[in-house]
Amino acid sequence: MRFHTSKWCVFVGAMVLAQACSGSQQAAVEHRPPLDVPGFLQTMVDRQVQVSTDEVTALLGAPVRIREAELRTIFDYYGLEVGFMSGRVAHVALVDARYTAPEGVRVGWAESQVLRLLGAPTRQASGLLEYEGTTRLVLTVEQGVVSRVEWRFAAQ
Repeated sequence: MRFHTSKWCVFVGAMVLAQACSGSQQAAVEHRPPLDVPGFLQTMVDRQVQVSTDEVTALLGAPVRIREAELRTIFDYYGLEVGFMSGRVAHVALVDARYTAPEGVRVGWAESQVLRLLGAPTRQASGLLEYEGTTRLVLTVEQGVVSRVEWRFAAQ
């Protein structure tokens, strides 16, 4: 009986491993991050020029999804959103904890962590912390946790 039990355990273990591997391969394909998101973010914050849809596609590749919202075209990448107005970048937002903003913050941080790192915001409204600088950094906070890190670029 012990021999059969061992075979059964090996069979079940192999099935569990096969399922886990097939699931992780699928997840890796579905959640593959774009090329060099940190470099893209730093470029956007440093350059302070409006970048075109073609330039974004050249830097990050084809978006996962393109949608229209509030007079903007939104390119969705894996955990990253790039919004365009009149064909130029109007905002860039992190919506996933896998990326750290050039300022050092990330989605999933407690509001208190942000305040310790960045200090008091320029403006604070219900669920928003806004920091004015060369760009406008807007953090969305839900139940004390950052859910979105967004840079808003002025139209030129």
